[in-house]
Amino acid sequence: MLGKIARAGIALLYDRRHRREAALALRAIERQTAMTLPRKIRLQAKEYAIEILGSKAFAPWLFLYSAVAGEFRAGWIPDNFYGRVVCPNINGAFRAISGVKTLTKRLFQSDRIPDTAYIINGRFFDSYMRPIRMDDAARVMFLHSDEVVVKTDGSGRGLKIQILSRRNFEPAALAASTPQAVIQTRIRQHPIFDALAPQGSATLRLTTVREPNSLCRVRAAYLRIPWGDHEFVLSSASMRIAVNPASGALADTGYLSDWTKVTSHPISKVGFGGMLIPGYSDAVKLVENLHGMVPQVGCIGWDLILDPSSKAWILEWNAGHNDVKFSEAVAGPCFLGL
Repeated sequence: MLGKIARAGIALLYDRRHRREAALALRAIERQTAMTLPRKIRLQAKEYAIEILGSKAFAPWLFLYSAVAGEFRAGWIPDNFYGRVVCPNINGAFRAISGVKTLTKRLFQSDRIPDTAYIINGRFFDSYMRPIRMDDAARVMFLHSDEVVVKTDGSGRGLKIQILSRRNFEPAALAASTPQAVIQTRIRQHPIFDALAPQGSATLRLTTVREPNSLCRVRAAYLRIPWGDHEFVLSSASMRIAVNPASGALADTGYLSDWTKVTSHPISKVGFGGMLIPGYSDAVKLVENLHGMVPQVGCIGWDLILDPSSKAWILEWNAGHNDVKFSEAVAGPCFLGL
């Protein structure tokens, strides 16, 4: 009984946080369009949330999706429904496992994951999980590049990431401050993205699902571009542009973190509509094959970077609560038939 009450309380707080986030986004959209969401559409969304999804708590994200699309569409998945209901059922224990970044290459055994070393319990290991001496760490870490990216286990949303160069590397200090971390060779982005992310790295988010026939397929895609002075994509400071999942072409309209619509980069003024992601089909094949190695997982969000030769590299995978709200709003419903 107490457990049931506790779960209900946690769900209430979770939905309340999502309601605030969705309401802020909806107000931003309504300010830009100078229009409020019609009452008829609100009623459609609320009725769908109650009768199909089981609670009016799932309506706020449906309001936002409707405002972006200009209509209500049955089949949308509200972000809090995805996080609270869908993920626990289709991803199970892998929700937590995907946050252990030091296990990613060990799990997928792919040469497209740029892990070069790990710090586990304050000790250095190479990419094969073999212990290495402190005074040998630099040679292993900087084998392929003079810069590496360090990410702590459990980090996300672009937080707890640092860039280290060979000349400023102090192994003892790093091990003491970051006892659990993956160290990745820094991959340079394809030059086609330089005008959109001149100081940072544009990343491609692909969402794969396990279909009813057990095959894994990409269902949603978008490009994420760091905003301002940030080198990495932060959830709170980025631009997102929908990508056609079939062709790899960018949409004509993108959105800033506050859901402000843009048709070109706000600083460089470079347009992106119709731009093709280099090496897109290779990236799709890569993530679909890797998802097939963990058929226990129903849905995965993959973050990739395309290098100057158009080769796709896996930076992270997320089976915890990968973002579906952006793709659902601008291109959804993306998950019909599942």
